[in-house]
Amino acid sequence: MLEGAAGVQLVEARPADDPEFSARLMEYWWDLGVVPPQDWHARYLRRLGEEQGRGRHTLWGTAAAGRVGFAVLRLDADFVDPERRLGYIAEFSVFPRWRRQGWGRQQFTAVRGWFAARGCRDLELDVLPSNARAQAFWSALGFLPAYQHLRLGPLA
Repeated sequence: MLEGAAGVQLVEARPADDPEFSARLMEYWWDLGVVPPQDWHARYLRRLGEEQGRGRHTLWGTAAAGRVGFAVLRLDADFVDPERRLGYIAEFSVFPRWRRQGWGRQQFTAVRGWFAARGCRDLELDVLPSNARAQAFWSALGFLPAYQHLRLGPLA
């Protein structure tokens, strides 16, 4: 379990230009049981590329073993107090080969450090109700339910 490993570092990804990122993102969707249409996936990658370094930050989780996962992070100003920074983990994936070995915790440690270095004090994320594995992972890291997200759609 990470014997001799220096931990996970975050490295900027270029989602729109990187076929590996596209494939890994699609694997992530499939693993969640969400199968987006190909055109939606392409638009999402394009938007990630456009937002890179501004509204969103797409990062590879890397270690001596290579790429172990990725994260898509958002850093926003609080609506009421624009000096306060709020962090949101939009996507977080540890590749199947590296799961259950401590790499997810290492990647989250790097993500938390990334946010802290930018003055962020609060982190949020959404987890599908059907994703018990992710709920257990995030709970073990100290995340607590904050609200219930409901959706109605499509509207005619």
